[in-house]
Amino acid sequence: MLIKYIIYRFLSAIPTLFGLSILVFILTRLVGDPAAIYIHPDMTPEDVQRVRELYHFDDPLYVQYIYWLKGVLQGDLGYSVTANMPVTEAIKSFLPATLELALYAFTLSIIVGVYLGTKAAANKDKLIDHLTRLLALSGYSMPVFWLALMLLYLFYNVLDFVGPGRLSLEVRFKYMPPYGDFKFYTGLLTIDALLNRNIEVFIDAVKHLIPPVLTQTYIHIAIFIRVLRSSMIEEMNKEYVDFALSKGLRREVVLKDYVRRNSYISLVNVAGLQFVGLMSGVVLTETVFNWPGLGRFAANAAIQLDPAAVVGFTLFVGTLFIVVNLAVDILLAYLDPRIRYE
Repeated sequence: MLIKYIIYRFLSAIPTLFGLSILVFILTRLVGDPAAIYIHPDMTPEDVQRVRELYHFDDPLYVQYIYWLKGVLQGDLGYSVTANMPVTEAIKSFLPATLELALYAFTLSIIVGVYLGTKAAANKDKLIDHLTRLLALSGYSMPVFWLALMLLYLFYNVLDFVGPGRLSLEVRFKYMPPYGDFKFYTGLLTIDALLNRNIEVFIDAVKHLIPPVLTQTYIHIAIFIRVLRSSMIEEMNKEYVDFALSKGLRREVVLKDYVRRNSYISLVNVAGLQFVGLMSGVVLTETVFNWPGLGRFAANAAIQLDPAAVVGFTLFVGTLFIVVNLAVDILLAYLDPRIRYE
């Protein structure tokens, strides 16, 4: 039944992807003349006309959509003036920095959020519950840019621990191409440093990750704590908990093996959305810490009125949301078999 459910969800995602492509295509035609990104001042009117014919900009909209979709499927999202490279190459270039930040922040948020959420639910209305809820409330309501600026000031000015960016200038000039022979395998500096057996780059990369990861972790654990605590408290009021306790099972076992497992369904739903948010580039955090990721790229593209980059970024984020949502649905079906039968 799980395999059938996976196939069903996969097939149902195709119309959503198709609808997304139509919306993004319409966006490309609303932001101005789509030929503008291929035209420069030195072109003659004949050159401009050849460009319009080459990319079918004078054809009916449905014909333009077919050629546009064909180009997208081949990886052609246009040219980014902001990055001075094709949009696809720009996304590939900026994605590893965002992915590295997202993976560490998301993992730490889940671990800490699940631990504190469980503690809060197990000790409802006690001191640890009040302190945990205060932590969650402060993280949920705190402006991201303010927290990022405070951490930047703390780590850079007060502690003189680390500055903005992914690497310090000394390490970059010593090891990174074209000055050094550091080889990139994944684009994730911490992983590539280990593959290169370069401890100095690894330590420097970890140090630069700490402030932005702490910023995002503090914001996201607040959400995970609130969701898991509420869900576990709701589960603890159900009859199966009283039955398990009456059978002699210890309260700690019931909470961890039954109540928390059933509460993961709500947590997984929220976690999927939070991961997409991280992967789409946390604009304020990346901007404050000068982090060369997708968020800063998209912000610069919007400021410089780079329509190809904005549209390409929108298409990437939309597709990522659909894919992650599909993965979440499959995981939920695994955790709760009732979902497949519905």
